[in-house]
Amino acid sequence: MIGAHALVAAGAVVPPKAQIPPKMLVMGQPAKPVRLLKDSEIANVHAQLALLSEKAALYRSMGPG
Repeated sequence: MIGAHALVAAGAVVPPKAQIPPKMLVMGQPAKPVRLLKDSEIANVHAQLALLSEKAALYRSMGPG
């Protein structure tokens, strides 16, 4: 299980049945806890996701080609 607001680094391998605590940054192969995320970092991730979502909606509305 991956806890709320946890962040798994690109390329990290989370083994089956792994328990990732909330707000934890995990990295590696296998994924290992590195540190707790700050509230400001979590807010930044949410802001970036909102921006990407808006851009994706815009691109989809433009249609093919």
